[in-house]
Amino acid sequence: MNGALLSLAAILAGLASTPSTSVATTGSEGAIAAFGSPTGAEPLDTAKAAADVVGSWRISSAKLMNGNAYTGNVSISPKSDFYELEWALPNQPKYGGVGIIVGDKLGVGWGTGADYGVVVYDVAGGKLTGSWTVKGAPARGVENLDGPAGLNGVYKITKATTPTGGTYAGEVSIKPNGAVYDLLWRVGSSSYKGVGLKDGSKLIVGWSTGGGAGVVLYKVLPKKLDGIWANPENPKTSVEVLEK
Repeated sequence: MNGALLSLAAILAGLASTPSTSVATTGSEGAIAAFGSPTGAEPLDTAKAAADVVGSWRISSAKLMNGNAYTGNVSISPKSDFYELEWALPNQPKYGGVGIIVGDKLGVGWGTGADYGVVVYDVAGGKLTGSWTVKGAPARGVENLDGPAGLNGVYKITKATTPTGGTYAGEVSIKPNGAVYDLLWRVGSSSYKGVGLKDGSKLIVGWSTGGGAGVVLYKVLPKKLDGIWANPENPKTSVEVLEK
């Protein structure tokens, strides 16, 4: 993955502006019908999932996009109303992430730099109601969109606040791309790129200014996180399973 380009301070400063702008993006009907545990274990409810994701995890099964396996460890810690993740992979740079609990799932945006974030939208036709955060933020922000049904087109940001209380306006373009969705925000003079996975009525997106952020969606099971992940500008998904 590419390194992030801007600091958190620059992101929040840019998002605190209020001018409307247009955004272009690419996305796709994310196919994750096979998402879940092969063991048949019952999923956890939201409160139990929130409690059970915290701690140190071992990567028990995972594949790169080229099919090669990888190993390592992941730590997850609570931060106000979201989570921070750190991956330790042999002979690899450090990866970090921020995550939001969605029912019995943990949606995460991840990257190697300083400006990755995550947004979780609830999709109802052409209306998307979103909650988001970014590395180093004190809390979550809000972003609601209005546009065409089907997650394919340009969406106006109808309501938005940053984790520090600022407001902003603009547009987001969403397009299907194989098993994922590509997104592009234009907010004032800034632009942000993201990649998303669709799970039922939810769209989970990892984003950054430089387009180097990916996304992972874990299903929370007892002592196990079953994950599907995606890279930016790649139409495929792969897997990452964590166990305690």
